[in-house]
Formats: sequence, C-alpha cells, structure tokens
Amino acid sequence: MKAEALILTAPGFTNDAKKAADGYINQVYYIKKQAVFNKTTFYLISSKPSSTSGTFGWVEAGQMKTYSHVTVDKDPKMYHVIGTGSAYAKAWGGSKDFVYNLNDYAGKQFQINLTEKVGNNTWYRGLLDGKEVWIHSSYVI
Repeated sequence: MKAEALILTAPGFTNDAKKAADGYINQVYYIKKQAVFNKTTFYLISSKPSSTSGTFGWVEAGQMKTYSHVTVDKDPKMYHVIGTGSAYAKAWGGSKDFVYNLNDYAGKQFQINLTEKVGNNTWYRGLLDGKEVWIHSSYVI
C-alpha cells in the first residue's frame, strides 16, 4: 500500500480515515471484498487470511499493488536454504512480515507444506527452525 493511501471505514467516506503511513505500510494484506463508489474501486483489506476476522478498512484499489495467490499443491517437500534472502510470515512479505535473514540459515533444511504462485513467483510455506515461514523459490534448492 502506498504511504499516501487512506484507510476508510466505508468506500468514499473520508471523515474517519487513517493514513497508511501511520503504521500500515510494508506488509501484506488480504483483500476480502471489492466495491465501487463514484466510479472508483475500493478493497476491504484484512491482516489475516480469515474471511471473518482481521478486516480494518477500505483502500482505493489504485493505492495498492496486488498479486493473485494460487495454491499449486500441498505436497510435502524438503529443500535447503541457500543462504540469501529473507523468510516472512506471509508470502511476498514486507518488512513488517520479516521473520528471518536467511544468511543465518545457509544449508538448513526447509520442510515445505504448501506451494503457491503469487503473481508469477513461486513461494513455499514450511518450517524453518521451528517457525512456519514463507520463502521465495529462488532462496532454496
């Protein structure tokens, strides 16, 4: 989400708007609903993948960069971290979703339990050092 974006309580309703720059940037959100108001598209965003919790406001579609998420498979896999990049709490995570610097995990096993395509990129979710994290496919072999 762009720093200048406003987070609204309803599409087009700016009276109680929060500024994205006030702690809402550099992280992944989930789009729960879409609405059009005065020919402008808005997304209801959530901090959680749940369809019932975590929603906190509407943002103009043009103020966000979006990627489709498609499950490839849930087949268990075992890869190894090559020692570059980062691990995140969410696929395509931002700095607020950061979990590990992968330099510290070179050669460690990464036990994958979910593979997703995010846009044109492949992301793996799995266990690394006891935590469930997301790692981009270019950082494992």
